[in-house]
Amino acid sequence: MDPSQVKIPPMKDLTVDNITENVIRINSLCEDERMKYVLERLVSHLHDFARETRLSSQEWMAGLMFLTEVGKICSDVRQVTEVMPHGDSMSHDPKGEPLLVVCTLKDTNGNPISDVKIDIWETDSTGHYDVQYADRNGPDGRFKDSLVVDLGKAGPEYAKKYGVSEDHALLTYDFVLVSDAETSALRERNSKVALDKLGRKVKIVNGLPVPDLD
Repeated sequence: MDPSQVKIPPMKDLTVDNITENVIRINSLCEDERMKYVLERLVSHLHDFARETRLSSQEWMAGLMFLTEVGKICSDVRQVTEVMPHGDSMSHDPKGEPLLVVCTLKDTNGNPISDVKIDIWETDSTGHYDVQYADRNGPDGRFKDSLVVDLGKAGPEYAKKYGVSEDHALLTYDFVLVSDAETSALRERNSKVALDKLGRKVKIVNGLPVPDLD
């Protein structure tokens, strides 16, 4: 879009009280209904937060510097997950306790689903994720004994199947894959309930809520 061709809506003389309205007016030029709604709510919440807490200039700058530093530590491998063969080891931590992870994936009717990729993220023996290491030059996985779930033992069946000892720590995941139709229906229902409580009339566009102004 050529900025010179954009017709900016009439703006009010800027004050602390009307800055939100001015920004929303500018964002109203967005042609995507959902994006326009998201921007409106984001701006409203952020501005209300700033007004409520009376952010100082130093605090505002500290927030900007934090976001700047977050951007600086991103790299071409930070969000990359290495694809591992079935039954392979994803850990390069010699001090970590070996852990066998067994995952099952079924639909909502209990039928198994094949050829699905599962992402697994765990910390290493020191409690760090691989992305927290400055010398990281590729995807890596490091496991740590979980403080949230109870770990079992591999036992004879898994020990024989995966070539590990019977005392090998075992963590099992049972996933249920929900269809797109089921996901959309659930999202629509929950969105309407949540926004009705806020007194907002909404309609669903492409499975996502936007204000219903009709």
